[in-house]
Amino acid sequence: DGSSKVCRLRKSIYGLKQASRIWNQKLDLVLQSFGLTQSKFDSCVYFKIDGKSMLIVAVWVDDLLIFSNDRKLKKQVKLRLTRSFKMTDLGEAKSVLGFQLTRDRQAKRIWISQQHYIEEMLKRFHMDAANPVTTPMSNSEKFSKNQAPQTADERERMRKIPYQEAIGSLLFAAQVSRPDIAFAISSLSRFNNNPGMAHWTGVKRVFRYLRGTSSYKLQFDGLKAGPIHGYCDADWASDPDERRSVTGYIFVKCNGPISWCTKRQPTVALSTTEAEYMAMSSAAQEGLWLRGLSEEIEQSSQIPTQIFCDNQGARNLALNGAYQPRTKHIDVRHHFLRERIQAKLLAFTYIPTNRMVADSLTKALDVEKFSACIRCQGLRK
Repeated sequence: DGSSKVCRLRKSIYGLKQASRIWNQKLDLVLQSFGLTQSKFDSCVYFKIDGKSMLIVAVWVDDLLIFSNDRKLKKQVKLRLTRSFKMTDLGEAKSVLGFQLTRDRQAKRIWISQQHYIEEMLKRFHMDAANPVTTPMSNSEKFSKNQAPQTADERERMRKIPYQEAIGSLLFAAQVSRPDIAFAISSLSRFNNNPGMAHWTGVKRVFRYLRGTSSYKLQFDGLKAGPIHGYCDADWASDPDERRSVTGYIFVKCNGPISWCTKRQPTVALSTTEAEYMAMSSAAQEGLWLRGLSEEIEQSSQIPTQIFCDNQGARNLALNGAYQPRTKHIDVRHHFLRERIQAKLLAFTYIPTNRMVADSLTKALDVEKFSACIRCQGLRK
């Protein structure tokens, strides 16, 4: 009626800014009332361990994945959830949040794929009929701010190109199931604010690579369930604009990748050793988090988490706390490595560069090296 009145709600309703938080609090109370414990390392993971029986619930807003080795316990939790919420049981997980899960129970293998998502993305950007290429980025390519539009006509032309939308779509694939495109997308995403045609050509090359590899999937082998281990690498001063180095790391469990990252380092490194040392620091942080999450659910490990690196100088710097004139300026936050090594939580082991699994996360490689690298990362056709 035009009067300035407000309606006081007695409970939350869908669409309010507080709704998602209140829903999460409600779900948390219900799950914990079943005897599940919320993980200290990932607030979206709940678990219950009762002797040899184990149950894990992974939460994504109102989608739940339930894992258990005890069918009776899993059935009890499902029944209690249906009493608390209006819930649909979709059965065995096959399609979740844009990716597909397939299993071979006899061989104890699981595959994760985003083939449907990738094929739809290629259609959306009119790249579904493009000629495939064998790598997502040419090993002779270096993207720079100097390739940004220089004239008004060039800027107007780039405004009509969905560059940011394409990068966002590709980032989702790179983060979920495609570590093979992670470096290329990380490099191209730096130019979101002012991309040029050279950058757009780089994006289209990634699309062309996905056109020929849309069926690639991550493979996890339950018969090779050893401890989590990682690989870390760096490419010194590879950024042509600011001369910052690139960090890349990947962690593996059951012969498949469970976490990977490629990013520019926050400061300029003065040497290859310094760049590798900072990469080891980043990998150590992720390794400690994965170790904590794993030990929270499984039995605590007395064995240090193994991280492989290919720089002897950086490894010696981490192991030896003695004064070094050439490295005395390195930020103290990177030196926590020594403390974690002494506590036997981490161990850094040298491997040759030709066996470095994280190599494709720091630089563009030729076809032969790239193919070998992504196979070691757990990608299968």
